[in-house]
Formats: sequence, C-alpha cells, structure tokens
Amino acid sequence: MWILSFIPDSWLYQAIIVIMAVGVTGYIAGTIGGFIPVINTYSNMIKMVSTLLLIVGVYFFGSYSTEMKWRVEAAKLKADMDRKVLLSEKHSKRIVTKYIIQTKVVKEKGDALKKLSKQISKDADANCTVPKSFVLLHDSAAKNEVPDTSKGIDGSASGTSLSAIGETVTINYNNYHQLSEQLKALQDWVTSQEKIYNGK
Repeated sequence: MWILSFIPDSWLYQAIIVIMAVGVTGYIAGTIGGFIPVINTYSNMIKMVSTLLLIVGVYFFGSYSTEMKWRVEAAKLKADMDRKVLLSEKHSKRIVTKYIIQTKVVKEKGDALKKLSKQISKDADANCTVPKSFVLLHDSAAKNEVPDTSKGIDGSASGTSLSAIGETVTINYNNYHQLSEQLKALQDWVTSQEKIYNGK
C-alpha cells in the first residue's frame, strides 16, 4: 500500500504488532470472560472486536511485508541503474577523449598534406593539362551522381590546375578520415552502452 511509505517503518511495525497483540489478547480475554458473570454479557462483542483487530493486524502485516520487499527490490534496481549510469559516463568520457585526440591527429595530417599540395610547382601545373572530362568525373563522384557523358568528353582543357586538384583531393580525403573517426567513436559508444545496459 502506497500510504505505508509515508509512515516511518519502526512506528508502522510496532503499531501492527500492537494491533495483532490486542486482537489476540482481547479474543483470549473474551473467551475466558465468558465464564465470568460480569463480563459474560460483553464476551461475544469483545471476541468480535478482537477478531476484527486481529484480521486488520494480519492484513497490515502482509501489506507491510510486501512493501518492504518492494522497497528492497527498488533499492537494488536503483543501485544497479546508478552503477550503470556511472559506468556509462566513464565510457562516454573515454570515447569522447579518444575521438578528440584522433580527430586532432587526422586534422594535423590533413593540414600538413594541404601544405604539401601547395608545393606542387608552377612547372607541374604548366606541364599538366587537366581535361574537362576528369573534372566532370571528379565533381560527379563528389556528388555521388552519374555524370552526363555528353558534356566535356572531348578532352579539352578545363582550366583547372593540378595543384588545385591536389588541394581539393587532400581536403576531401581529410574530411573522409575525420568522419571515419566520428563513425568509429559512435560505434564504440553504442557498443559500450549496449554492454552496460543490456549485458551483451
């Protein structure tokens, strides 16, 4: 019974024991009192009230026992959930820290590669003609589209330099590696949470 949760346990237990004790004592007194002429007229009423008190006491004792079992179970569940939350926070912090470090490493490598791509000499740009078909294919692949083959397949120059292509490719791959680290961290996080909460 939910109302029992508002009464201190020790008071409740003592009150239940007193009610049952009064019921048992009253019933015995009513039974013995049937032999005493002065009490004889009230003995049936004393036995009925005592029986009622005993029934109420037993009912409350059962309710109290059930309430205590539920409280123990609730405390166990709360302790288990608190443990899982702490473990989850610990794993999440570890994964985020690892992700930040890995992303920083990937970004630093990408920055270094960008600097290298800018070092492609003007001679290399001058000696390499990048056809429109290559630019069309590259841009279509970046958009995940199939290119219209009727455009730019004549092999004419695109006007795009080799160094610009190198820088674009470097940026694209660096973005890919950053997203890859993000996905790995997310997969690691999901796996750790599943182990914590589902025991898998």
